[in-house]
Amino acid sequence: MLRITIISLLIYSASLLFGGNLDSLQIKLDNLNGREKVDYINSVVTTEAEINNELAEELSREALVLSGELSYNYGAAAALLNLGNLQFNISSYRNAIEHYSDALTFAEELNDKSLKADLNYQIGLSYQSLENFAASNEYFLDALNTFKNLDNNEQIFYSFKNIADNYAAQREFETAGKYYSSAVERISDEISKTDKSDLEFNIGEMYFNWGNLDRALQHHQKALELRHEIKDDEKLVASLNSIGTIYLEWKKTDIAEDFFLKAIGICEKLKSKICKANSYINIAKINKEKGNFNTAEKGLTSALNLFESINDSSGIQKALSSLGKLNFNMGKNYKSLEYFKMLLSISSKLKDESNSAVALYSIGLIYKKTNSEPLAVDYFLRSIEAANSEKRNKLLLKSYSEISNSYEVIGDLENALKYSRLYSSTKDSLISDLSISRMAEVKSNIEMMKSRKEIETLQQHNLVQALELESQSNQRNFLFFVTVVVILISSFVYYRYYIKSKTNEVIMAQRNKLDLLNKELNRKNTYLTESESKLKYLNGTKDKFFSIISHDLKNPFSTLMGYTDLLSEYFDDFSDEEKKSIINEVQNSTHRAYALLENLLQWSKSQRGELKMLPERIDLSIVVSDNITNLYEEARKKNITLKSEISESTYVLADYNTISSVVKNLLSNSIKFTNEGGSVNVSAKDNGGHFEVVVSDNGVSISEEDINKLFRIDVHHTTIGVASEKGTGLGLVLCKEFVEKNGGKIWVESESGKGSDFKFTVPKYTA
Repeated sequence: MLRITIISLLIYSASLLFGGNLDSLQIKLDNLNGREKVDYINSVVTTEAEINNELAEELSREALVLSGELSYNYGAAAALLNLGNLQFNISSYRNAIEHYSDALTFAEELNDKSLKADLNYQIGLSYQSLENFAASNEYFLDALNTFKNLDNNEQIFYSFKNIADNYAAQREFETAGKYYSSAVERISDEISKTDKSDLEFNIGEMYFNWGNLDRALQHHQKALELRHEIKDDEKLVASLNSIGTIYLEWKKTDIAEDFFLKAIGICEKLKSKICKANSYINIAKINKEKGNFNTAEKGLTSALNLFESINDSSGIQKALSSLGKLNFNMGKNYKSLEYFKMLLSISSKLKDESNSAVALYSIGLIYKKTNSEPLAVDYFLRSIEAANSEKRNKLLLKSYSEISNSYEVIGDLENALKYSRLYSSTKDSLISDLSISRMAEVKSNIEMMKSRKEIETLQQHNLVQALELESQSNQRNFLFFVTVVVILISSFVYYRYYIKSKTNEVIMAQRNKLDLLNKELNRKNTYLTESESKLKYLNGTKDKFFSIISHDLKNPFSTLMGYTDLLSEYFDDFSDEEKKSIINEVQNSTHRAYALLENLLQWSKSQRGELKMLPERIDLSIVVSDNITNLYEEARKKNITLKSEISESTYVLADYNTISSVVKNLLSNSIKFTNEGGSVNVSAKDNGGHFEVVVSDNGVSISEEDINKLFRIDVHHTTIGVASEKGTGLGLVLCKEFVEKNGGKIWVESESGKGSDFKFTVPKYTA
């Protein structure tokens, strides 16, 4: 009774503000009972904008109580969903999760798949707002599976996007890229331009944080175009600032400044303090880059004042950090220290470990600069603890380096050595992470490009279907036309019987002509079918070939870029032994790239018909001996014995360059798959009109399934060698091409535990 009285008072109070609609709501409630009343309350709470949060919450709780009295599970689930939404809208996410979870229990009892999916999705959003990304993705994935079963494309899109956002927030960029690709595949007319622009913006932010600025710019520009179309000024500012930041990273300050100024113009129109403050920070970055430090400081101070006026803690920390760094660069150590201590105070209260780590490191740096080494050590130690908890490895690396130097100055050589070793191990870990990150980025790019290509393929398929329908329509029209002609001819024959003979000749001539046309049409259809099959094969071959090149040609260059970047940035930090090791890795990558390019050029010449075959008398023993000499160093590294059992004056009729390439590739392949201390032998057997050459090794054997994949360009098959050597599979494709051009054939025989025999035939030279 008390609850009903409270609700009546709330409705009466609201009716004084909003008029007669709420009066009618009270009348309606008074006239309803049972489940009908529960459903009406749940519907009103969901749809009526004039109901305030307090009244909506009381109505929802009334619906929940009534549902319990009626044992009406569906009504209870709907009421709990409304209560969860109300809590979510006022940012009370933990209470929202509690209501959603209770509703989920009823939905499971009802086996209502759609309601379960919606509740899992809402719980996922709540955990995402609490930055509990692991729990958020657990519920998003449950929702995603159900949405897939229900074929709800729109919700599938949102689920993929939110899962990707969570992984990006955790800096798991490779996984984020996969889910963003899946979201891109689900884009359709039912997805609004606002959501499309948000997706492009988030992908751009992911690539920026991943370090791929080119890809980041592409996606931010797409987001900018969409936001221009829908005239969303607030999001337009975010896109302009992101693009400006990319150009600033590239040191293109004039272009960056142009984008930042455009953002400020929109901020002035919006009269948004937070918008204006962020723009001041961006313009300050431009002035700092140009050396206008005083102007930059004024801009940052204005930004700080604006953030403080609206109590934006995140913005305040950003402005304080920027002011601290700027004053440090200007040599104003005391002022810089003041700003960083303010930042530390705020970040500590907010339990923001990331900003705390930056503040602690910066304070330590200032004390070190002012020769206060004991104080510097204290702050560096605290910085290391905070950076560790946030997995900020680059900051951790800097802290290890600085604290090691400080301990050395103090005279504590034991701790100096300890943190120097930690610095080295962390640096090695960063080098490894860099290589893995580059590979993951390439993989993600390929997957995203593949997703877009699949969409284009689907569009082409739809176009083909449309053309087929048009062709069928034309055929029907043609048949109709022929039918009309035949009827007219028959009428004419009947009417003009006396010229029957002449008319019959004309008809026979027309029939013969039609037969010829049909035969010609059938011939062309057969030709087109064969051509289509050939084109599909060639396209498949081309795609597989470029898949090999895009993956394997990029690997050595990615390694080169990674190591040269490290040498450029940390050259003085590396020991001579480390530098020599990196240079050796660079040399190995260069050799691998050169070998791949050499095979690629030879294959390309062969495909274009530019490879000139000049058969001549060749002593096969010399060809084998030369290649053994060239590969001696490669075999020596693995203590492998290379031996030729081919006697002198074994003459064959072949092109020298191509046969030499075959021998080199087969020997190199055998070295790759032979264990340390093994052997590789080359022999030749006279089989009458030709010699059968055998390259034998006692390395790992090849399965029957893998043998069928060798020598084929349309099947991308490559295996890591016994010493982790990488290959492309292109060398064996070249071997088959060149052996066949010399009039021979190639095959492989392999037995488990005994190694493999690669065999090919070559014509014997006869005088």
